[in-house]
Amino acid sequence: MSIIYLLIAAMVALVLFFIIRGIVKNRPEKPAVQRYPSNEQLYVGNLSYQVNGFHLKEFFTQYGEVQNVRLIKNPRTGRSKGFAFVTFASVKDAKKALASNGQDIRGRAIVVRMAKPRDDAE
Repeated sequence: MSIIYLLIAAMVALVLFFIIRGIVKNRPEKPAVQRYPSNEQLYVGNLSYQVNGFHLKEFFTQYGEVQNVRLIKNPRTGRSKGFAFVTFASVKDAKKALASNGQDIRGRAIVVRMAKPRDDAE
């Protein structure tokens, strides 16, 4: 009698497995989150460790509307890694800001270029 119960339990488990597997396979995919920078985003490097997001926003506002400044920091120490990403409201403003490459912020000549996707970064 116990063998019959084991066989039935195994069959039920197998049926449930295939039902769940079918549901998971047929689930609609979520739209991919854009992880790559847009054309409005600039990479800004060679920053002094004393530069903060306010300094960068204040500096780049002369080229157009700055939507976001993301200063990259060491997660353990909280200290700046010396680079940031600045996002402008338009591609036109971002391209104007490319002219700031080599200019001085807090005693350092900054490097400014269009941000690249992580896969393409050097």
